[in-house]
Amino acid sequence: MNSRRFTAPAAAAGLFLLFFGLYLRTLCPSVYFGDSGELIAMIHTLGLPHPTGFPLYIMTGKIFELLPLANTAFRINILSAFFGAACVAAIFFVFLVFARNHKGYRGFIVPLLCAVIFGLSYTLWSQSSSARIYTMNGFFCICALYIFLSFTSVRASSGRLFALAFVTGLGSGLHLSFVVFALILWVYLLIKYFPFVKKHLPAILFFAAAGASVYLYIIIRGTSDITLKWQEINSTGSLFDYLRQKQYGSKMFSRPLAGYLHFFGFIRDTVIKEFTLPGFAAVIAGIFAAISSRRRFTVMFLAILLSNILILAVYGNYADLKLAFRYLIPSYIAAVFFIFILGESVYASVKNKKRAGLAVYLLFAAIPVFMLPGHFRENDRSSDYLASFYPKDILNSMNPDSYIFTSGDNQIYTLAYEKFVLKSHPDKMIFDNINTIFKDRAMLTKASGSQSPFANIVTAFSMKLSPLYTTVEIPSPHIGHKPNGLILELLESVPAGRDYSRNYLWKTYPLINILRRNRIFYAFEEREVAGFYFYRLAEYYESLGNDGLYAYLLDKAAEAAFDSMPVLTNLAIRMSYSDKIENHIGKAEELFNRAYALNPDNEQLLFNIGSFYGRLGLYDRAYMFFNRVIEINPLNINARNYLQRIVLEAETARQQAEEARKAAVQPASEHYNRGRELLNAKKANAAMEEFKKDAELFPDSDRSYFHIGLILSMQDKLEEAIPWYEKAVKNNPNNTSALNNLGLCYSRLYKRDEAVSVFEKSLAIDPGQPKIKELLDKLK
Repeated sequence: MNSRRFTAPAAAAGLFLLFFGLYLRTLCPSVYFGDSGELIAMIHTLGLPHPTGFPLYIMTGKIFELLPLANTAFRINILSAFFGAACVAAIFFVFLVFARNHKGYRGFIVPLLCAVIFGLSYTLWSQSSSARIYTMNGFFCICALYIFLSFTSVRASSGRLFALAFVTGLGSGLHLSFVVFALILWVYLLIKYFPFVKKHLPAILFFAAAGASVYLYIIIRGTSDITLKWQEINSTGSLFDYLRQKQYGSKMFSRPLAGYLHFFGFIRDTVIKEFTLPGFAAVIAGIFAAISSRRRFTVMFLAILLSNILILAVYGNYADLKLAFRYLIPSYIAAVFFIFILGESVYASVKNKKRAGLAVYLLFAAIPVFMLPGHFRENDRSSDYLASFYPKDILNSMNPDSYIFTSGDNQIYTLAYEKFVLKSHPDKMIFDNINTIFKDRAMLTKASGSQSPFANIVTAFSMKLSPLYTTVEIPSPHIGHKPNGLILELLESVPAGRDYSRNYLWKTYPLINILRRNRIFYAFEEREVAGFYFYRLAEYYESLGNDGLYAYLLDKAAEAAFDSMPVLTNLAIRMSYSDKIENHIGKAEELFNRAYALNPDNEQLLFNIGSFYGRLGLYDRAYMFFNRVIEINPLNINARNYLQRIVLEAETARQQAEEARKAAVQPASEHYNRGRELLNAKKANAAMEEFKKDAELFPDSDRSYFHIGLILSMQDKLEEAIPWYEKAVKNNPNNTSALNNLGLCYSRLYKRDEAVSVFEKSLAIDPGQPKIKELLDKLK
């Protein structure tokens, strides 16, 4: 045991240097996607980031920013690599405590191999390659665990208890997952050492408060006039709301039952990826071994393993799952404990201890062999400049003295790095659609009285702010878009077609980096941005008439962003209109299905799928998707209007089929036939003139009155449509299509009683109309 006083620190130092070198080798050279840009900008300006504020990380990051190396982002990325390597060294000491009674080399080599397994785990490595909070958070979890084990397994002293209290308070200035981790440790102490804890409670609270004093940073900076501030901290209530992440409350329990099933499948795949399949099998076997042998701390480590998993089970939507793996480092500390227990069980079950020791060494050495190649390949960001060039390409696409509407971490946070750290493009203003760290949008929301991007764009036009840009198309028939590289210029009127005359050819390096890389993009955020590049470039080559390259780039976008719902949705929409591509409708449907599998509850996706099926005349499918949109958001007026339009078009198709049947017995007039041809050719006004002529010739028929009402309805001239439908019903009281369309007009004009009366008449004639019955039930 005494020999470890010298060998253990030397081995820990060796582990630290080995993994620090490994993480530096794969370190991102500049800003990365996700929170990276925000955190670097906040460290640089000593700002107030998203809740819970991470004050300890921000202040520690400021120290690393002072290093005389490379660029600001690289220096702060080193912080993640440093604490990632520190995690490996610290967990080595943790397992030395577990193996303190082992004889010979086993008590030294097994902890060493456990530390190596943890250091090569996917998440710790991935979070050590860019500016993220999670390696520092993991380090404090391991420090708290080491102090806890020293107290419970070596000597129960008040000094160790006070140290744990201080680390708990200090670590609370990192991430919520540390608070949960430390809470589990304290629950164990309260159960097992209640008299001791009670005796020293005042001192424990003092040291915890001393550590938590790091949160004074939040109060001081939150009440100051600073450049970057996520939220104003001007009262105790606003501080409390910030710390408890009130604005994220809507994400709690936001998934339906199918979403929870999807989540647990995600957790299984994530843990397999973390340690590879052999490592995952070792974790599961270790859990069973620990339970069956009633090992000490088994329940506590199971609680640690499951705590973050259970929190994530009730938090976030489908898209959040793609990023949730990084929260699980505390759970993986427990997972390595169970691998250690498996080794213990193997050793105990083999009588020949030399063979037993060899079996344990081989088991523990095999897992890193499986982990190293794949995890190195996926986490090597040493030549990854995509996140650095992405905001540059956006800003370079804009004219001087211009404005851009955007949102999303990949856009906002990389732009924050470009604007506030590099201080480039000071003449260009960012309007953040969800109002996170760019606050320039405040002047628009104050004038418009709305948070809606559409309302604020209209306000910007009225304030003569020009030129305006957006990173995503605004779904409105009243706003035009003009492609300009990665972004779109906003126009006050809708142009006749896409104009690429001023298309900015963005810098070629990220495209070379995307097109020439032989490997796939491994980080979700990066895959999404790469798909976005391909998509925009495909648009450009379509404008040049290069159909082959256009189709190729669309396929590349789908390949790169295979799990990005927004990219797949945009590709599906574009593919559905690309009639020069073979089987474009089938390919569009496949892309929609892939996007739907990723997030079956996304309101905009469901709306787009409904529109797609509506255009194809598959009214039952369209109805199903629009109805689902309304179930998710009953206030979605567009979905309600489209739903009623689908019902109207379905009724029209039914009426036309009925009239075709009648025409076989009694041929229609030339004017009526001509009117239908023009209507099918989308020449509504010319068709209406033909139907009026037919109505003059056959005033007792309902057919042309119905079609005139239909055309006016499709033009949203509902008040004008109603008298024509009424004439159709007067001439043919059993015309359910005319009754249904008349009811839809009343419904869209908020004339509830009239709509109910008409729908009831239609159902009395033909009860077999489930969609009309459903509309009637909703009106009642």
